[in-house]
Amino acid sequence: MAHIKVTMEVLPEQMNDLMVTALEGGINHWCNKAVIAYVPKNQKENVKYASDAIGFGGSLILYDAESDDKWRLTQRNFLDGVRMEVERSGMTFDELYENHDADTADNIVQFALFGEIVYC
Repeated sequence: MAHIKVTMEVLPEQMNDLMVTALEGGINHWCNKAVIAYVPKNQKENVKYASDAIGFGGSLILYDAESDDKWRLTQRNFLDGVRMEVERSGMTFDELYENHDADTADNIVQFALFGEIVYC
């Protein structure tokens, strides 16, 4: 068996665009609130909305819509979710980003938090 490692460049603006899509419809069927948990001091002026936090190295707390469960979404696990969605879809990151929709953004966040798609 052979393994290869592929490097993807994901810009802060791209992460934030994907988070806008997630927060404005992608994850709303299972998440009813997102709160900024952390923003690096040198990025505070760049983060005006929850959707800005991930791209600038911050984190969010996402709250389950039907229970008291909550999860921390960080840039690191978000990027793991991107990688998993790229692998699942068979697209390059650029193709995925250019064609992303609410389902794509939902998948990325679920992969980031759970390592799999939990909420269909």
